[in-house]
Amino acid sequence: MSLSVIVTGAAGHLGSHLTPLLIEAGFEVRGADMLRPATPLPEGCPFLQADLSDADAARRAVEGADIVAHCASIHPWKSYTDAQYLDANIKGTWHLYTAAARAGIERIVLTSSIAAGGYQNIPTDAWPVDEESQFVPGDLYSLTKHAQEDTARLFAGSGKIRTLALRPPAFFPLPPLETGFSLTGAFARVEDIAAAHLAAVRVMAGQQTPGSPLRPFEAVHVTNRLPYRPEDAALLGPGGNNCPLVEKYWPESYPWLVSRGFKGSWLPAVYNLTRAKRLLDWEPACNFEEWLAEQREENRSETPC
Repeated sequence: MSLSVIVTGAAGHLGSHLTPLLIEAGFEVRGADMLRPATPLPEGCPFLQADLSDADAARRAVEGADIVAHCASIHPWKSYTDAQYLDANIKGTWHLYTAAARAGIERIVLTSSIAAGGYQNIPTDAWPVDEESQFVPGDLYSLTKHAQEDTARLFAGSGKIRTLALRPPAFFPLPPLETGFSLTGAFARVEDIAAAHLAAVRVMAGQQTPGSPLRPFEAVHVTNRLPYRPEDAALLGPGGNNCPLVEKYWPESYPWLVSRGFKGSWLPAVYNLTRAKRLLDWEPACNFEEWLAEQREENRSETPC
């Protein structure tokens, strides 16, 4: 009998990519979101419109689930009020965990963020940043993601719910060229982040064996891979602008990028992906190098290197 997975935030960018992967992997999948999907969910995937900041809605959302993939959050790539951040990210997550515990659901995959560890003013001697490092949250969004993980830690510590908290960078939709630009900094393709979530669900379901025993709460960085080293810190521009690093590591492609509008991308830190490989057998399939290779194939007449 297949396990039932509820995907919160199913109408969102990540949720809409994750649900078909889970169905293809043989899970029975249901979706929940505070908004209705812009496009229908895959056939055979029931949908419940539910605002998790309401405790009763959270209870209805998790009914009958074996595993929860909690992808529902609001993010700073759109404008929200402080109250919306607190309601959606903190209150909604608390209600979800409370409802899951009462329903006897013991496994949750949580979409956290690199922001949970703090992503401002990170010392470059901490590169690559591991999951045990903690820096001061620099904004309300970071605080809410940290609070989500603290909620998960509380329920894990009480022995009620085990959590795999995945920490991606930004992965919101961008035009193809801007996607490539962003892959030089803190960014990832949604396909990679969805694949990491699928791996996490499979680990939680016992379909995939992690490389070491899971603790009741595990935070895991799932970012793009970057070649930058701590000694490169002196090259960083104002505000973490990485133009000098891109020129250093991809000197032949740099003029091509600049000619198309590249002005640098945001780089809070370089992240350690060892735990993702060990626990999830996951690593990003598309980094900046892979994106460049795609450009070479698609634009042979004006190769970017």
